[in-house]
Amino acid sequence: TGKGWKTVKTIKKNSTTSYVYKKAELGKKYKFAVKAYKKADGKTVYSKYNKVSIKAVPQSPTINAKATKGSVKVTWKKVSSVVTGYRVYRKTGKTWRRIGVVDRKTTNFRDKTVKKGKTYTYRVRAYRKSNGKNVYGKYSNEIRLQAK
Repeated sequence: TGKGWKTVKTIKKNSTTSYVYKKAELGKKYKFAVKAYKKADGKTVYSKYNKVSIKAVPQSPTINAKATKGSVKVTWKKVSSVVTGYRVYRKTGKTWRRIGVVDRKTTNFRDKTVKKGKTYTYRVRAYRKSNGKNVYGKYSNEIRLQAK
């Protein structure tokens, strides 16, 4: 995050090819570098490294939806206690529109503006307010269903 590099994880014997850095602050930019190493003849030999820059954003939720008479209920599991809330989007045709915003403790949204027989698509994304700006996670999966 600043000057110089710090080892955050050493993975031995090719036990995995991924790592989740759990100390990231949402909205903050990080640089990571990965390099392979091998111990041979009492020395450690390192490969060239690959670097990536990334901004820490909230995880995306996995959503479900159920149509009941006169409404559609969209549900998801909480992604993190540090998010500010969730934004719910709906698409009819080709255009997405935000239809709701809920706080971090809420894990569902009921759309009461649906019309029977019409098909709707929903998605959700988490966000965190950081330094006066919203930091958004990626959109969830999309659920398409017909209203009852």
